[in-house]
Amino acid sequence: MCSGLILHGKREYNMKEVWIATPNRLAVRNGEEKSKIHCHLHHKDMSCRNHLWIGIRNYFLTGLALDFAAIFKRASTQPPSPDLWSKLKHFQLFSAPLACLYIALYRSIHCCLNHFNNFSDQINHALASCCAGLCYFLYPQRALFCFAVLQAVQTLWQLFKIANSKTTNKCFKFFLNFSYRLITYPLTQAYMAHVYVMKPQLCSPFTVKILDNTTNGQ
Repeated sequence: MCSGLILHGKREYNMKEVWIATPNRLAVRNGEEKSKIHCHLHHKDMSCRNHLWIGIRNYFLTGLALDFAAIFKRASTQPPSPDLWSKLKHFQLFSAPLACLYIALYRSIHCCLNHFNNFSDQINHALASCCAGLCYFLYPQRALFCFAVLQAVQTLWQLFKIANSKTTNKCFKFFLNFSYRLITYPLTQAYMAHVYVMKPQLCSPFTVKILDNTTNGQ
């Protein structure tokens, strides 16, 4: 559900939330119907097979670069030793296969639904983006789940603001336009730091990464 909500917001309203993949663009205008035989996604004059292959290739290379960056960052923060280099030789990829699986599920299901059913593209896109989130069951990382929930909540808030952007109620407009990050971000950071110091076993790896990046590992 988080995957479907995030990709819906990015596709329909061009939201800027960071996510594993970018949504497929739609070639036809709203209100125009597709034929049942042809996929009407914007493939830049390429077949669905090439569209899928290029996505897998590009996202694999991007994920591979992230994996190597994580390896070099881990090596730079530890003193050189024989045990360290032996561990680096047996590293495991995470971002590269995750990105490949996600984009493969998303693009293949979306194109197949556009080919073989009579639903609108919005419904097909929602189904495909939700099915792409099934890759989490193969990579059940708590950090990934926390990140997805966080991005989904942000997307829901943005959708709520867009739906009520034309309100004439001044109090409600102030409620929508108020920058809650000025309050919630320091409070959240303080709470996470408190839990990390008092009961570090309760902190997820995602929380530890946020605190390390915020405090520069201090």
